[in-house]
Amino acid sequence: MAELEYKDLWELFWSERNPETAGPLIRAYMPFVHNILSRMAINLPSHVQTDDLLQCAVVGLYSSIERFESKQGIKFETFATKRIRGAILDELRHSDYLTRTGRTWLRKIEEAMQAWSSKHGQLPEENELADVLGVSMAELEAIIESAQPWISLDQAVVSSKGDHDVFLKDIIADTTSPGPDQVVEREDIQKHLRSAFRALAVREQKIMYLYYFEELRLAEIAVLFDLTEARVCQLHAIILLKLKTLMNEYLIGRRK
Repeated sequence: MAELEYKDLWELFWSERNPETAGPLIRAYMPFVHNILSRMAINLPSHVQTDDLLQCAVVGLYSSIERFESKQGIKFETFATKRIRGAILDELRHSDYLTRTGRTWLRKIEEAMQAWSSKHGQLPEENELADVLGVSMAELEAIIESAQPWISLDQAVVSSKGDHDVFLKDIIADTTSPGPDQVVEREDIQKHLRSAFRALAVREQKIMYLYYFEELRLAEIAVLFDLTEARVCQLHAIILLKLKTLMNEYLIGRRK
């Protein structure tokens, strides 16, 4: 049985299972929802307001409350996180904040990283990536900023055996308990992700560690590195693209 916060509220909900008894649970978990939304905001362009996404996040919370059972043996927060994040990403896709041109540029960036890595045996620096793409550093930063909702840890980067995918966010900050049939494969993927992590520059490794393990906010990380919050946000997006490139190389090699 999973240990629950707000045990009395859960027991009331399970006894009647209606919107009225779900209401107190929704209110109790709103700080949790706001925390997820604020952490996802690093992948949002400046013109997207997080308040506009709050309603769909609450819908994800309500869906999680309806589906959750304590006998599943996991924390409610673990169970609900994917559904809340998924509801937010669905809204972003539905609203199509990324233009067709933006999607084309994102694909070009991923292809350029892949080609550079294959040729040089290492990932490109930002200026090298800009040169390959034929754009200025300012133009590259603008492209990355506009594409941030899709440069996300919620994108599958490794297709597992069977019918499920592996997500970087689940490996970087793993709070799940995989079944016995997934343990060996997860350990193999984690091994390659650790190798990919070590291939990053020292500053890039520190940013990822501080954000995903120490759970510092971007503003706090920016102060530590004497950078602007916007710059740290850009670096985070580029780091994710680099990790995705390296993990895709692993996937291609595994299929051979």
